[in-house]
Amino acid sequence: RRTFEALIKAGAFDCFSVSRASLLASTNKAISLAEKAKKDKANKQQDFFGSLGMANSIEVDYEFCDDMSERDRLLAEKAVLGWYASGHPMLQYKDELKHITTAKISELKPQQGQVITVAGLVSQLRTMNTKRGDRMAFIALDDGEASIELAVFSDLYHEYRDLLVKDDLLIVDGEVSVDEYSGGYKMSAKKIYGMESARESYARGILLQMQADEVSTDLLQQLQQVLVPYKNGLCPVYVEYTNGNLQTTMKLGKQWKMTPKDALVDQLKLLLGEHRVRVGY
Repeated sequence: RRTFEALIKAGAFDCFSVSRASLLASTNKAISLAEKAKKDKANKQQDFFGSLGMANSIEVDYEFCDDMSERDRLLAEKAVLGWYASGHPMLQYKDELKHITTAKISELKPQQGQVITVAGLVSQLRTMNTKRGDRMAFIALDDGEASIELAVFSDLYHEYRDLLVKDDLLIVDGEVSVDEYSGGYKMSAKKIYGMESARESYARGILLQMQADEVSTDLLQQLQQVLVPYKNGLCPVYVEYTNGNLQTTMKLGKQWKMTPKDALVDQLKLLLGEHRVRVGY
């Protein structure tokens, strides 16, 4: 079972055109069918088709379940392979990060007193006590093209330590300097965001595109069900409504300001379509 699960997570069974989540959920059933076939063969049993000289075949009903999110799929790949095989977790945020960051890690250069904003995944994390006994952290921040060591000193560590999680995405305001030990560059953090808190700070709103001929009472009810759990946030929601050659943009009321979590954006894309949901900056 562990071998099958590892192969599924690595993408080895994608050729079956069944979601990895469904394959994982169907593993027990597959093993049970294999064990039964082996037992029948040992007992020299044949089914009706086998008695006619036809090849045995088993119609498999896979266990249906929602597919993994892109993040979970990539993390599962890294867990079994040691690297991301089918993409990189940063790619799904590529368009958003263009509006938030001021540079890529590969573009960083030391400039005294200049605060820049970069984004990257926590690929390595270690903590230590300072001489005063305070806790601080050193992080390898990686954006898929380059990496840099980020120092989070004690005054910030206690404020942001819940965000410092391996493989999570961080957006960091900080200063770059020369690392005298390695000769490369290093960075010291001034402020740290998770993706969701960065959206609340920088985003102007969530834009939903809807076509008149596709709007129904059922769709609106589903949309409401998706939005309700994320109400009482700071991010307004706009609806771009198109009817033939006419188009208008409506802003939902203050009670529909959202907390722009990844789960909300993912559910909206699943409901309306990948390209009809956009976080605007």
